[in-house]
Amino acid sequence: MNENDTDDAAADGIRVESHARDSRAVTARPEQAGRSPATWRLVAAGAVIVGFFLPWLTVFGGLFAISGYRIPDLAKLVGQLSAIGSGTADPRLFLIYLLYAIPLLALVVIVKQMRGEDVRAIAFLTGAVPILGFLYLTALAGSGLVHMLGSGAFLTLFGAVGLIASSRRQHGR
Repeated sequence: MNENDTDDAAADGIRVESHARDSRAVTARPEQAGRSPATWRLVAAGAVIVGFFLPWLTVFGGLFAISGYRIPDLAKLVGQLSAIGSGTADPRLFLIYLLYAIPLLALVVIVKQMRGEDVRAIAFLTGAVPILGFLYLTALAGSGLVHMLGSGAFLTLFGAVGLIASSRRQHGR
């Protein structure tokens, strides 16, 4: 690293340390590198929202793909079809409309984070909802569900893990 590289690194907010020998080590400060929990939280919430509109389920080898926002409509259809045979629809099927809370909560995280408000609790809740739902469905359907998951489900789950991870209390706060 020559003198010009040292000046460029200092201008970018990177600290250059000089050691006993003439070698220099470059270390980036996390707060200046854009890797704060708030930044990760925004990225994770965005991933949850985008993932909600991508295919969550693929069936028949990818012939049919069902996005997260379409699942409540599918549940309504299943409820109507089951009502034909039994005369009444299963009221638990309408709980599936709670899926709409996932992107709405992620949007709340983004808006409140942009305003500078503390959103750790909401971010944790937003991340917990899809993860708990996935665990519940896996318990009902078995491990075969994983083979049916589409890119949207994985993106939503990764975003959910990111929201939970970014929600932990930081040192000194």
